[in-house]
Amino acid sequence: LDVALSGTGEEVPAGSGQVVFEEVVSGGSTSSLTVSTSTAITGVPGDLYLAAMTTKPNVSVSSVAGLGLTWTEVAAQCSGRKQTGMRVWLAQGTPSGSDIVTATFASQPSNGAVVVTRYSGVDQITPIGSVVTGNSNGESGACGGGTDSNAYSFNISTTAPGSFIFGAAALRNKSHTPGAGYIERLEFAQGSGGSTAGLAIQDIEIASISTVALDGTFSSKVDWAVIGLELRAAPTGPAPDITVLPSGHDYGDVVVTTSSAQTFEIRNAGDEDLTVNSTSLVGADASQFAITSGGGSFTLIPGASQNMDVTFTPSSLGGKSATLRISSNDPDEDPFDVALAGNGVSAPVPDIASSPTSHDYGDVVVNTSSAQLFVISNVGSADLNVSSTSLVGTDAAQFSIDSGAAAFVLSPGDTHHVSVSFNPDALRAKSATLQLVSDDPDENPFDIPLTGNSILTPIPDIAVTPSSFDYGNVFEGTGASQTFVVDNTGQADLNV
Repeated sequence: LDVALSGTGEEVPAGSGQVVFEEVVSGGSTSSLTVSTSTAITGVPGDLYLAAMTTKPNVSVSSVAGLGLTWTEVAAQCSGRKQTGMRVWLAQGTPSGSDIVTATFASQPSNGAVVVTRYSGVDQITPIGSVVTGNSNGESGACGGGTDSNAYSFNISTTAPGSFIFGAAALRNKSHTPGAGYIERLEFAQGSGGSTAGLAIQDIEIASISTVALDGTFSSKVDWAVIGLELRAAPTGPAPDITVLPSGHDYGDVVVTTSSAQTFEIRNAGDEDLTVNSTSLVGADASQFAITSGGGSFTLIPGASQNMDVTFTPSSLGGKSATLRISSNDPDEDPFDVALAGNGVSAPVPDIASSPTSHDYGDVVVNTSSAQLFVISNVGSADLNVSSTSLVGTDAAQFSIDSGAAAFVLSPGDTHHVSVSFNPDALRAKSATLQLVSDDPDENPFDIPLTGNSILTPIPDIAVTPSSFDYGNVFEGTGASQTFVVDNTGQADLNV
């Protein structure tokens, strides 16, 4: 049994700053992928439209269409045992005209219901403030393990004066009694028995910024879900309006005990004087930041601005965060909070490295040469200044720097090539050190060990085995044989 209901609220003068309930329509469907309101809802530019949908069993809503407006999901909540659930979608703007509203489900439920309400006087920029959802498992309750109950109560805090609290409850086949002070706008159900999809809509006006209960009771225990929204009133009449640019700042990496500054512009975008009562830094790491100029109390006429400088001076390594808090007479942004962040890091330093880190030239013939290329790199975080490159040690004269000896500077990640030759002039093992002097804080000088062995020019060396042989007595007319092995035991080819 479908019962279509509608109503009209009282009109209020435009710009009164008062949210007003204007109208509600509903509709239901059985075994269908869609559900539509049974009557059209009036299209009024600037009014806020809220479409609340519930299903049995719980299925999600893929899209909402109607009035030629763009609809977006505001909140969703399943029941504690996931027997039902609900979604609230929002639209605001300039409608193409009065129209029915249709929701499309992600899958086909047994029954679905939709209730669309229209409110006037809602802020065009930030229509929704606080949001709360819950079920028998608590606020933002999980979709399982819950217990049926006959009452609910959740706290919701308003962020602007003159707000409305909109409440929607999925109650299956039970009836609903609103909490104290709430007006129930509609109860609607589709289906019968345990497969019923039912909704109750209620609201209340909250004159000043405060925390209130979103509550109500059911006729008996049921698996329920509830969504509460703050509908923010549109600003009215002359009022100050604080803006801060930038609205937040990350100082990035800053060396410990040094400072980085940021200038914030505080502007009055409203049409009455903005009185800033105080500026402060709050949060766990507030002591790591400081207001160095432009703080305190001051007044800005409409359109005027004042700069405020805030520095970040980390005293230890790691991420830091704080809030620049500005208290003023802005009616809906007091205090105005600016998020600050930064990271304390060690001072950047150069770090010299070489590839290879040492070299053995092996056997090299006296009065000849063998070369090796060394790649010098800066693996640190600051420029590396190499002031000299030299050879030191007992046999330094047996080696020579062929290229790359001049002073040089390496940015982090850069490389420089140094070529060194081994030039022995006498027989024996040799050793020396390629030494680089730089501003590396813990490797200065930087030593690269060098070794090599000098040998004479290679020559062949013949050896015959056996070196002599006696054939003994051999009868005339007969013979005897012997094999001789010729070896080259030298270091160069033997030409016989």
